[in-house]
Amino acid sequence: MSQLNSHQRGLLMTIFGVLVLTPDALMLRLIEADLWTTLFWRSLFMTTSLFAINAWIEQRNPLYALRDLFKDGLFCALLFTGSNICFVISITHTMVANTLVILAAMPFMAAIMAIVLMRQNLPLRTWLT
Repeated sequence: MSQLNSHQRGLLMTIFGVLVLTPDALMLRLIEADLWTTLFWRSLFMTTSLFAINAWIEQRNPLYALRDLFKDGLFCALLFTGSNICFVISITHTMVANTLVILAAMPFMAAIMAIVLMRQNLPLRTWLT
């Protein structure tokens, strides 16, 4: 199989994200546990999975990979935790479709913020894709 170019990789990641996120949101609605129990188990499995993937990618001692990840990614982890909490609260307190539409609009909002806050000129293809 030939190497994928960046556009093909982007499409593949987008499709994979949609296939993972949509059932995830629906399964969260089906769980009969309270909010914080759901968040605990979701975070535990996500942390374990991300740690395993990072150790596999780094191809070295997992403790060294964790140390380096902790050193560089603490702020990112805190933001991701907040995002996860907000996502689960949103799914449990509103319709799944509303939450997923808001998530789908995030790239558009990021583009608007790039124009307003960073004064970037975005090409037309950014708005069309």
